[in-house]
Amino acid sequence: RDHPDRKRIFLAGFSSGSGMAQLFASRHSREIGGVVAVATPLMEPPIKLARPVPILYIHGDDDEQFSGFEVNSPHFATTPHGNWITWGYLNTCHTQVAEKTEWGVRFSWRGCKNGVPVIADFIAHFGHEWAGSVDARYDQKYWPSGPPNFTNMAWQFFAGIHPE
Repeated sequence: RDHPDRKRIFLAGFSSGSGMAQLFASRHSREIGGVVAVATPLMEPPIKLARPVPILYIHGDDDEQFSGFEVNSPHFATTPHGNWITWGYLNTCHTQVAEKTEWGVRFSWRGCKNGVPVIADFIAHFGHEWAGSVDARYDQKYWPSGPPNFTNMAWQFFAGIHPE
């Protein structure tokens, strides 16, 4: 009804909201400018996208919510690493790169269609929560000054996307 600019619609979600954001973006890729997904995979990935979708996927390596997915699901995308791989294939990316960061490991795809970013940040010693939220918990042994702030990471990611 308001006729938004379809290249400037961004979705961010946590847990089930992350799954919804990814599913919506995969089924309506022409309408979505980018996705930040935290702590849930893309369920039932499509065979291909109508248009590439920039994605930042964030997952804590101590996230207890994933144990059932990894063991019980026949779907490739339902592991954290599998989710990042699936988005790389959907965006027809060519090369995988990994780099150690102060908070864990960043996996990036290079050579993606239309140059879209496909990134996965795996956060060491972090569970099923949105870092930087009011109720977020973290172990000060690993994070003396606090973990990364996922909201800030999302805004930085969205700011770096340049619509075609």
